[in-house]
Amino acid sequence: MGVKLYELKPDSFKKFVTKTEWANPNAISLHTKMIVIDEFRLVVGSANIDPRSDKLNTELLMIISSEELAKEEKKELHQVINLKNFYQLSWGEHPQEFDEETTQHGPIWHTIEGGKEKTYYMPPHVGFWKQLGTDILSLMPIKGYL
Repeated sequence: MGVKLYELKPDSFKKFVTKTEWANPNAISLHTKMIVIDEFRLVVGSANIDPRSDKLNTELLMIISSEELAKEEKKELHQVINLKNFYQLSWGEHPQEFDEETTQHGPIWHTIEGGKEKTYYMPPHVGFWKQLGTDILSLMPIKGYL
């Protein structure tokens, strides 16, 4: 369908931001999403496309119908997005270490690190405690909001 999904690397801001009292480049992250649809619509905001964002969270989302603006943003994205600053995500088969007969699929992160292509089958550079917190939260009974 031509969909390309990118995730900004957390350390991509280091070269643009100097450490101040209010902006630590190691702690900066973005929650914003931007989508260019068919070179005619631009979607920008913080909302996820799920019931939780619709019913519980206070989120913003703008849908802009402007061929001129959508084409301009697409052009800007092509100049900015590269695998040194972003992960390109895909969905595919994960290698199995123990059970060769079971096929498991999931998200895959592709990037360039140290000049070499690198592939991750788990969220890249996520520490033990953050992964543990995510795993614990995934057990909560909130499936109706995801």
